[in-house]
Amino acid sequence: MMDDEQSQTLNMLDVMQRDSYVETISNILDISQGNEVLKDLLLRGFYQNPNRVVHHENNSLLNRLIAAGKKSEWLCEHDGCTNPSIYSHELSERAVLSYLADDNHKAFILQRNLKNNSFEFSFEDKHIRNISNFAGYCSIHDEGLFKLIDDPGREVDLEYVNLQALKMMKRHMLDHEITLKVAKNIATEINKKIDEIKGAEQIITGLQESFDIFQQAIKDMESSSEALRVFYNNLWVGIQLREYIIDYRKIPCNKTGWVFSHSFEVIEEESHERILSFIFKVDVNQQPVLIHAWDNTTLASKHEDFYISSEKVIECMLLNKEKLVFSLGFLKTMEITHLERLLDDESIYNNVKNPVFIFLFKKIFLDELEGDLG
Repeated sequence: MMDDEQSQTLNMLDVMQRDSYVETISNILDISQGNEVLKDLLLRGFYQNPNRVVHHENNSLLNRLIAAGKKSEWLCEHDGCTNPSIYSHELSERAVLSYLADDNHKAFILQRNLKNNSFEFSFEDKHIRNISNFAGYCSIHDEGLFKLIDDPGREVDLEYVNLQALKMMKRHMLDHEITLKVAKNIATEINKKIDEIKGAEQIITGLQESFDIFQQAIKDMESSSEALRVFYNNLWVGIQLREYIIDYRKIPCNKTGWVFSHSFEVIEEESHERILSFIFKVDVNQQPVLIHAWDNTTLASKHEDFYISSEKVIECMLLNKEKLVFSLGFLKTMEITHLERLLDDESIYNNVKNPVFIFLFKKIFLDELEGDLG
Protein backbone atom coordinates (compact mmCIF):
# COMPACT_ATOMS: atom_id res chain seq x y z
CA MET A 1 0.00 0.00 0.00
CA MET A 2 1.32 3.47 -0.88
CA ASP A 3 2.26 5.64 2.14
CA ASP A 4 1.56 9.38 2.47
CA GLU A 5 5.11 10.40 1.50
CA GLN A 6 5.03 8.33 -1.71
CA SER A 7 1.59 9.70 -2.54
CA GLN A 8 2.76 13.29 -2.05
CA THR A 9 5.81 12.66 -4.23
CA LEU A 10 3.68 11.25 -7.06
CA ASN A 11 1.23 14.16 -6.77
CA MET A 12 4.15 16.57 -7.05
CA LEU A 13 5.38 14.70 -10.13
CA ASP A 14 1.95 15.01 -11.74
CA VAL A 15 2.06 18.78 -11.26
CA MET A 16 5.71 19.05 -12.34
CA GLN A 17 5.61 17.00 -15.55
CA ARG A 18 4.79 18.65 -18.86
CA ASP A 19 3.84 17.37 -22.31
CA SER A 20 7.41 16.74 -23.45
CA TYR A 21 10.72 15.56 -22.04
CA VAL A 22 12.45 18.90 -22.67
CA GLU A 23 9.67 20.91 -21.02
CA THR A 24 9.67 18.64 -17.96
CA ILE A 25 13.44 18.90 -17.48
CA SER A 26 13.23 22.68 -17.86
CA ASN A 27 10.45 22.80 -15.27
CA ILE A 28 12.49 20.72 -12.81
CA LEU A 29 15.45 23.08 -13.18
CA ASP A 30 13.15 26.07 -12.56
CA ILE A 31 11.59 24.47 -9.48
CA SER A 32 14.88 23.36 -7.91
CA GLN A 33 16.49 26.81 -8.42
CA GLY A 34 20.04 25.58 -7.98
CA ASN A 35 19.28 23.23 -5.09
CA GLU A 36 21.22 20.14 -6.21
CA VAL A 37 19.62 17.80 -3.68
CA LEU A 38 16.10 18.83 -4.70
CA LYS A 39 17.02 18.67 -8.39
CA ASP A 40 18.39 15.13 -8.06
CA LEU A 41 15.31 14.06 -6.09
CA LEU A 42 12.92 15.49 -8.69
CA LEU A 43 14.89 14.05 -11.61
CA ARG A 44 14.97 10.58 -10.05
CA GLY A 45 11.24 10.78 -9.37
CA PHE A 46 10.59 11.83 -12.96
CA TYR A 47 12.74 9.12 -14.53
CA GLN A 48 11.15 6.47 -12.34
CA ASN A 49 7.59 7.69 -13.03
CA PRO A 50 7.37 9.48 -16.41
CA ASN A 51 3.87 10.40 -17.51
CA ARG A 52 2.40 8.61 -20.51
CA VAL A 53 3.09 11.50 -22.89
CA VAL A 54 6.82 11.55 -22.09
CA HIS A 55 6.92 7.73 -22.04
CA HIS A 56 5.47 7.55 -25.56
CA GLU A 57 7.71 10.39 -26.77
CA ASN A 58 10.82 8.53 -25.60
CA ASN A 59 9.56 5.24 -27.02
CA SER A 60 8.89 6.90 -30.35
CA LEU A 61 12.53 7.96 -30.71
CA LEU A 62 13.83 4.55 -29.60
CA ASN A 63 11.51 2.80 -32.05
CA ARG A 64 12.80 5.02 -34.87
CA LEU A 65 16.35 3.95 -34.06
CA ILE A 66 15.30 0.29 -33.93
CA ALA A 67 13.48 0.54 -37.28
CA ALA A 68 16.47 2.25 -38.91
CA GLY A 69 18.69 -0.65 -37.81
CA LYS A 70 16.75 -3.39 -39.61
CA LYS A 71 18.84 -5.42 -42.04
CA SER A 72 16.53 -4.53 -44.94
CA GLU A 73 17.86 -0.96 -44.67
CA TRP A 74 21.53 -1.81 -45.20
CA LEU A 75 24.10 -3.38 -47.52
CA CYS A 76 27.26 -5.33 -46.67
CA GLU A 77 29.67 -2.71 -48.09
CA HIS A 78 32.76 -4.66 -47.02
CA ASP A 79 35.40 -4.01 -49.68
CA GLY A 80 32.71 -2.43 -51.89
CA CYS A 81 30.26 -5.35 -51.60
CA THR A 82 26.68 -4.43 -52.59
CA ASN A 83 24.97 -7.59 -51.31
CA PRO A 84 22.23 -7.08 -48.70
CA SER A 85 23.14 -7.35 -45.03
CA ILE A 86 22.23 -10.26 -42.83
CA TYR A 87 22.20 -10.10 -39.04
CA SER A 88 25.83 -10.58 -38.04
CA HIS A 89 26.90 -11.31 -34.46
CA GLU A 90 29.31 -8.87 -32.86
CA LEU A 91 30.42 -11.76 -30.65
CA SER A 92 30.46 -15.20 -32.25
CA GLU A 93 27.27 -17.17 -31.70
CA ARG A 94 29.11 -20.48 -32.03
CA ALA A 95 32.35 -19.74 -30.18
CA VAL A 96 31.17 -17.28 -27.51
CA LEU A 97 27.42 -17.03 -26.95
CA SER A 98 26.69 -20.76 -27.09
CA TYR A 99 28.62 -21.29 -23.84
CA LEU A 100 26.28 -18.92 -21.98
CA ALA A 101 23.10 -20.54 -23.29
CA ASP A 102 20.75 -22.82 -21.37
CA ASP A 103 19.18 -26.01 -22.76
CA ASN A 104 16.80 -23.86 -24.83
CA HIS A 105 19.72 -21.94 -26.38
CA LYS A 106 18.82 -18.80 -24.43
CA ALA A 107 20.92 -16.31 -22.48
CA PHE A 108 20.11 -13.04 -20.72
CA ILE A 109 20.57 -9.43 -21.80
CA LEU A 110 19.56 -6.00 -20.52
CA GLN A 111 17.33 -4.00 -22.83
CA ARG A 112 15.19 -0.89 -22.63
CA ASN A 113 11.89 -1.47 -20.84
CA LEU A 114 9.73 -0.14 -23.66
CA LYS A 115 6.55 -1.52 -22.12
CA ASN A 116 6.66 0.20 -18.74
CA ASN A 117 9.47 2.77 -18.59
CA SER A 118 12.10 3.15 -21.29
CA PHE A 119 14.32 5.21 -18.98
CA GLU A 120 15.05 1.90 -17.26
CA PHE A 121 16.30 -1.54 -18.32
CA SER A 122 14.87 -4.99 -17.80
CA PHE A 123 16.39 -8.46 -17.98
CA GLU A 124 15.25 -10.46 -21.01
CA ASP A 125 16.05 -14.05 -21.95
CA LYS A 126 16.59 -14.45 -25.69
CA HIS A 127 17.72 -17.09 -28.11
CA ILE A 128 21.40 -16.52 -28.76
CA ARG A 129 20.77 -16.12 -32.50
CA ASN A 130 19.04 -12.83 -31.56
CA ILE A 131 21.71 -11.59 -29.15
CA SER A 132 24.63 -9.29 -30.02
CA ASN A 133 23.48 -9.11 -33.63
CA PHE A 134 23.29 -6.18 -36.03
CA ALA A 135 22.69 -5.46 -39.70
CA GLY A 136 26.22 -6.26 -40.78
CA TYR A 137 27.84 -8.26 -43.55
CA CYS A 138 26.33 -10.32 -46.33
CA SER A 139 26.21 -14.06 -45.72
CA ILE A 140 29.37 -14.67 -47.78
CA HIS A 141 31.55 -12.18 -45.91
CA ASP A 142 30.00 -12.92 -42.52
CA GLU A 143 31.04 -16.55 -42.82
CA GLY A 144 34.26 -16.12 -44.77
CA LEU A 145 35.96 -13.31 -42.86
CA PHE A 146 35.56 -14.62 -39.34
CA LYS A 147 36.19 -18.36 -39.45
CA LEU A 148 39.10 -17.94 -37.06
CA ILE A 149 37.12 -16.25 -34.27
CA ASP A 150 34.13 -18.55 -34.88
CA ASP A 151 36.31 -21.53 -33.94
CA PRO A 152 35.46 -22.60 -30.36
CA GLY A 153 38.53 -22.74 -28.16
CA ARG A 154 40.65 -20.55 -30.44
CA GLU A 155 43.15 -18.67 -28.29
CA VAL A 156 42.97 -14.88 -28.26
CA ASP A 157 46.05 -13.52 -30.01
CA LEU A 158 46.93 -10.53 -32.21
CA GLU A 159 45.18 -11.93 -35.30
CA TYR A 160 42.07 -12.78 -33.28
CA VAL A 161 41.96 -9.30 -31.73
CA ASN A 162 42.27 -7.55 -35.10
CA LEU A 163 39.48 -9.66 -36.63
CA GLN A 164 37.28 -9.05 -33.60
CA ALA A 165 38.03 -5.32 -33.85
CA LEU A 166 37.04 -5.40 -37.54
CA LYS A 167 33.63 -6.81 -36.69
CA MET A 168 33.18 -4.41 -33.78
CA MET A 169 34.17 -1.55 -36.06
CA LYS A 170 31.49 -2.60 -38.52
CA ARG A 171 28.94 -2.45 -35.68
CA HIS A 172 30.29 0.93 -34.55
CA MET A 173 29.92 2.34 -38.07
CA LEU A 174 26.37 1.02 -38.34
CA ASP A 175 25.34 2.60 -35.02
CA HIS A 176 26.81 5.88 -36.23
CA GLU A 177 24.98 5.67 -39.57
CA ILE A 178 21.68 4.81 -37.85
CA THR A 179 21.95 7.93 -35.69
CA LEU A 180 22.82 9.98 -38.78
CA LYS A 181 19.86 8.62 -40.73
CA VAL A 182 17.39 9.37 -37.93
CA ALA A 183 18.86 12.85 -37.43
CA LYS A 184 18.40 13.62 -41.14
CA ASN A 185 14.79 12.43 -41.01
CA ILE A 186 14.04 14.58 -37.96
CA ALA A 187 15.70 17.61 -39.57
CA THR A 188 13.54 17.10 -42.67
CA GLU A 189 10.40 16.94 -40.51
CA ILE A 190 11.36 20.12 -38.65
CA ASN A 191 12.00 21.94 -41.92
CA LYS A 192 8.62 20.80 -43.23
CA LYS A 193 6.89 22.16 -40.12
CA ILE A 194 8.64 25.51 -40.57
CA ASP A 195 7.25 25.71 -44.12
CA GLU A 196 3.75 24.78 -42.95
CA ILE A 197 3.48 27.23 -40.03
CA LYS A 198 2.28 30.70 -40.95
CA GLY A 199 2.47 33.76 -38.72
CA ALA A 200 3.58 32.11 -35.45
CA GLU A 201 6.98 33.80 -35.34
CA GLN A 202 7.95 32.53 -31.87
CA ILE A 203 7.25 28.91 -32.83
CA ILE A 204 9.09 29.30 -36.13
CA THR A 205 12.13 30.78 -34.33
CA GLY A 206 12.26 27.82 -31.95
CA LEU A 207 11.93 25.31 -34.78
CA GLN A 208 14.60 27.10 -36.81
CA GLU A 209 17.00 26.92 -33.86
CA SER A 210 16.34 23.18 -33.57
CA PHE A 211 16.83 22.74 -37.32
CA ASP A 212 20.15 24.60 -37.22
CA ILE A 213 21.36 22.42 -34.34
CA PHE A 214 20.45 19.25 -36.24
CA GLN A 215 22.12 20.51 -39.42
CA GLN A 216 25.40 21.16 -37.59
CA ALA A 217 25.21 17.76 -35.89
CA ILE A 218 24.57 16.10 -39.26
CA LYS A 219 27.55 17.88 -40.80
CA ASP A 220 29.79 16.70 -37.95
CA MET A 221 28.49 13.12 -38.16
CA GLU A 222 29.03 12.99 -41.93
CA SER A 223 32.65 14.06 -41.44
CA SER A 224 33.05 11.43 -38.72
CA SER A 225 31.50 8.75 -40.96
CA GLU A 226 34.17 9.29 -43.58
CA ALA A 227 36.95 9.03 -40.98
CA LEU A 228 35.47 5.79 -39.64
CA ARG A 229 35.31 4.27 -43.14
CA VAL A 230 38.96 5.15 -43.76
CA PHE A 231 39.95 3.51 -40.48
CA TYR A 232 37.91 0.38 -41.24
CA ASN A 233 39.59 0.02 -44.64
CA ASN A 234 43.05 0.48 -43.10
CA LEU A 235 42.23 -2.13 -40.49
CA TRP A 236 41.17 -4.60 -43.18
CA VAL A 237 44.31 -3.96 -45.26
CA GLY A 238 46.45 -4.54 -42.18
CA ILE A 239 44.72 -7.87 -41.54
CA GLN A 240 45.27 -9.00 -45.13
CA LEU A 241 48.97 -8.05 -45.04
CA ARG A 242 49.40 -9.27 -41.45
CA GLU A 243 50.59 -5.77 -40.60
CA TYR A 244 48.16 -5.28 -37.75
CA ILE A 245 47.20 -1.76 -36.69
CA ILE A 246 45.36 -2.89 -33.56
CA ASP A 247 47.36 -3.58 -30.42
CA TYR A 248 45.95 -4.93 -27.17
CA ARG A 249 46.51 -5.93 -23.60
CA LYS A 250 44.70 -8.30 -21.30
CA ILE A 251 43.00 -6.96 -18.19
CA PRO A 252 42.81 -9.25 -15.14
CA CYS A 253 39.43 -10.98 -14.88
CA ASN A 254 38.43 -14.07 -12.90
CA LYS A 255 34.74 -14.39 -13.72
CA THR A 256 33.19 -16.53 -16.45
CA GLY A 257 29.50 -16.53 -17.37
CA TRP A 258 29.24 -13.07 -18.90
CA VAL A 259 30.53 -11.44 -22.10
CA PHE A 260 30.69 -7.89 -23.44
CA SER A 261 31.82 -5.94 -26.49
CA HIS A 262 31.92 -2.22 -27.17
CA SER A 263 33.94 0.14 -29.34
CA PHE A 264 34.37 3.84 -28.71
CA GLU A 265 36.23 6.90 -29.94
CA VAL A 266 38.49 9.21 -27.97
CA ILE A 267 39.53 12.61 -29.35
CA GLU A 268 42.96 13.51 -27.94
CA GLU A 269 42.82 17.05 -26.53
CA GLU A 270 46.18 18.36 -27.72
CA SER A 271 46.64 16.64 -31.08
CA HIS A 272 42.90 16.21 -31.82
CA GLU A 273 43.68 12.68 -33.00
CA ARG A 274 40.75 10.29 -33.24
CA ILE A 275 41.65 7.08 -31.39
CA LEU A 276 39.48 3.98 -31.77
CA SER A 277 39.35 1.67 -28.76
CA PHE A 278 37.73 -1.73 -28.31
CA ILE A 279 36.78 -3.55 -25.13
CA PHE A 280 35.57 -7.12 -25.28
CA LYS A 281 35.29 -10.03 -22.88
CA VAL A 282 34.90 -13.66 -23.90
CA ASP A 283 35.31 -17.03 -22.19
CA VAL A 284 37.81 -19.30 -23.96
CA ASN A 285 38.28 -22.90 -22.82
CA GLN A 286 36.35 -22.03 -19.66
CA GLN A 287 38.76 -19.19 -18.90
CA PRO A 288 37.73 -15.50 -18.89
CA VAL A 289 39.60 -13.19 -21.28
CA LEU A 290 39.08 -9.42 -21.01
CA ILE A 291 40.72 -7.30 -23.71
CA HIS A 292 41.36 -3.60 -24.25
CA ALA A 293 42.49 -3.02 -27.85
CA TRP A 294 43.33 0.20 -29.68
CA ASP A 295 44.58 1.80 -32.88
CA ASN A 296 48.36 1.76 -32.53
CA THR A 297 49.00 4.16 -35.42
CA THR A 298 48.20 7.29 -33.38
CA LEU A 299 50.74 9.25 -31.39
CA ALA A 300 48.60 9.34 -28.24
CA SER A 301 48.37 5.54 -28.14
CA LYS A 302 52.15 5.35 -27.70
CA HIS A 303 51.95 6.86 -24.22
CA GLU A 304 51.76 4.48 -21.29
CA ASP A 305 48.94 6.47 -19.68
CA PHE A 306 46.76 5.58 -22.68
CA TYR A 307 46.10 2.19 -21.09
CA ILE A 308 42.76 2.13 -19.33
CA SER A 309 42.21 0.78 -15.84
CA SER A 310 39.84 -2.00 -14.82
CA GLU A 311 37.71 0.70 -13.17
CA LYS A 312 37.32 2.44 -16.54
CA VAL A 313 36.36 -0.88 -18.11
CA ILE A 314 33.58 -1.30 -15.54
CA GLU A 315 32.41 2.26 -16.18
CA CYS A 316 32.28 1.55 -19.92
CA MET A 317 30.32 -1.65 -19.34
CA LEU A 318 27.75 0.03 -17.10
CA LEU A 319 27.28 2.93 -19.52
CA ASN A 320 26.72 0.41 -22.34
CA LYS A 321 24.98 -2.35 -20.41
CA GLU A 322 22.78 -3.33 -23.36
CA LYS A 323 25.99 -4.90 -24.76
CA LEU A 324 26.31 -7.29 -21.79
CA VAL A 325 25.24 -10.94 -22.09
CA PHE A 326 24.82 -13.24 -19.08
CA SER A 327 24.36 -16.90 -18.38
CA LEU A 328 21.58 -17.80 -15.95
CA GLY A 329 24.21 -19.32 -13.69
CA PHE A 330 26.10 -16.02 -13.43
CA LEU A 331 22.95 -14.05 -12.58
CA LYS A 332 22.10 -16.54 -9.84
CA THR A 333 25.35 -15.64 -8.07
CA MET A 334 24.29 -11.98 -7.74
CA GLU A 335 22.35 -10.41 -4.88
CA ILE A 336 18.87 -9.11 -5.73
CA THR A 337 19.87 -5.55 -4.83
CA HIS A 338 22.82 -5.74 -7.24
CA LEU A 339 20.59 -7.04 -10.03
CA GLU A 340 18.21 -4.15 -9.40
CA ARG A 341 21.05 -1.63 -9.69
CA LEU A 342 21.76 -2.93 -13.18
CA LEU A 343 18.30 -1.73 -14.26
CA ASP A 344 19.26 1.95 -13.86
CA ASP A 345 20.36 4.01 -16.85
CA GLU A 346 23.81 5.20 -15.81
CA SER A 347 23.76 8.06 -18.32
CA ILE A 348 20.91 9.47 -16.18
CA TYR A 349 21.88 8.60 -12.61
CA ASN A 350 25.66 8.91 -13.01
CA ASN A 351 26.40 6.23 -10.42
CA VAL A 352 29.60 5.46 -12.33
CA LYS A 353 31.22 8.53 -10.77
CA ASN A 354 30.84 6.91 -7.35
CA PRO A 355 34.03 4.91 -6.52
CA VAL A 356 32.11 2.61 -4.17
CA PHE A 357 29.63 1.77 -6.94
CA ILE A 358 32.46 0.99 -9.37
CA PHE A 359 34.25 -1.10 -6.74
CA LEU A 360 31.08 -3.13 -6.15
CA PHE A 361 30.67 -4.04 -9.81
CA LYS A 362 34.38 -4.59 -10.27
CA LYS A 363 34.11 -7.29 -7.60
CA ILE A 364 31.00 -8.72 -9.25
CA PHE A 365 32.35 -8.87 -12.81
CA LEU A 366 36.09 -9.28 -12.37
CA ASP A 367 36.80 -10.79 -8.95
CA GLU A 368 35.31 -13.12 -6.38
CA LEU A 369 32.80 -11.41 -4.10
CA GLU A 370 33.93 -11.18 -0.49
CA GLY A 371 30.68 -10.90 1.43
CA ASP A 372 27.75 -8.63 0.69
CA LEU A 373 28.86 -5.20 -0.50
CA GLY A 374 25.32 -3.93 -0.94
